[in-house]
Amino acid sequence: VTVPDGTLPCDSACEMTGLSFQDRLAIAFLANAVWLPVFSAEKFWAALVVMAVYLAALLSLFSEDVLQVDMSGAQHFAFAAGFTGLSINASWILVAFMVNLFLCLGRAGWQDEFQVFGTVPAAAVVLVLVAALACWMGAAARNFAWSIAAAWALMGIYRMQTVPDTVRFPIHALSSRLGSIASWGASAVGVATVFGIVKAAGGSTMAALATASAGAATLAVRLRSKRNPRFIRSTSR
Repeated sequence: VTVPDGTLPCDSACEMTGLSFQDRLAIAFLANAVWLPVFSAEKFWAALVVMAVYLAALLSLFSEDVLQVDMSGAQHFAFAAGFTGLSINASWILVAFMVNLFLCLGRAGWQDEFQVFGTVPAAAVVLVLVAALACWMGAAARNFAWSIAAAWALMGIYRMQTVPDTVRFPIHALSSRLGSIASWGASAVGVATVFGIVKAAGGSTMAALATASAGAATLAVRLRSKRNPRFIRSTSR
């Protein structure tokens, strides 16, 4: 498990709460411990509140002094190593929080014509926002763990919406639109991440764009192909 150490700029107190970095980290982990039994007991609204606290505590760890876009290459990679665990956790919990929200609202009656919680347009908005944030994290903030975790989550949604499985999701409710948005979102996040890595390593903007674009062209073709189930299976592992 990777955790921030004293070499990284994470000692400042939160401007809103006055809590130290360590206090906010402790709150996040405690909220996670509370959420598990609450959700297992099917107290979904209470679990949503706990997850909101969990997510807020995690997001507060990524303050302006941590996400410095003007860090040197060595500092960027030190940040990536020190915050890998927290970045993956925060990126994934953001997606999980939206799933929990759809679950609670769906149980309250917000369902489409197939009795699936939520709607396709609402889910599409969430996918775009998740992808946009991940692109910024990968390209500007150089938070590669966050962007990679988000891309993995988007690929999971792409697989769910394009590979029929009656156990996982109603076949008649599959949305090719959501699958397309998820796949292109994952591609965009991949481009942004490669761009950020090249820039953090000291490469020029043009070199970063060229490298990212070349990788994106290949990735986009594979993501858009629905005739390659072996590739789909490999991306879900």
